[in-house]
Amino acid sequence: MYHFNDDYPTRFYSFDKIKNYKDVISITCTNCSLTELPPLPKKLESLDCSNNQLTSLPELPPYLENLDCSNNRLTQLPTLPSSLRYISCYNNKLKQIPEVPKYLRGLNCHNNYLTSLPQFTSIMDYLICHTNFLTSLPEIYKCGKIDCSNNRLRLLNELPNSLESLFCFNNNLIKKSKIKYLDKII
Repeated sequence: MYHFNDDYPTRFYSFDKIKNYKDVISITCTNCSLTELPPLPKKLESLDCSNNQLTSLPELPPYLENLDCSNNRLTQLPTLPSSLRYISCYNNKLKQIPEVPKYLRGLNCHNNYLTSLPQFTSIMDYLICHTNFLTSLPEIYKCGKIDCSNNRLRLLNELPNSLESLFCFNNNLIKKSKIKYLDKII
């Protein structure tokens, strides 16, 4: 487990010692077989707790920008702070994603049990939601990459002009979608 402050990593072997540091901005605790996390430092900007055995997360701090909780056993996410820009929560047991922050830039939520996604209002760099049970996608205003393969999609909404790559194979898309070139991708 690492604590980062001003680009100087300090290695800890227990969360107990982190309590003594008031300015912790980044925590990486991957592959530690953790089953729970303690309350997180208030100034935390980045949390990577991937590849553990977590079934829940504590309340997320108000300044958190990056969250990687992938490869755990999470069934839900806590309320997401408005500062959050990137979320990786793939390979969990999530059935829903809570309301996402207004300025979210990227969401990687593949390999879960999602049947729907929340509304996105910002310019997205990417949306990776393959291998779920999605039947539709929310309206997406701007996005560079979308991977919605291996779902149960039947229709695609109008896609953003900013889209650079789209992966949507292994769905039940019908050709009535009002998408240019859809014939070429289904």
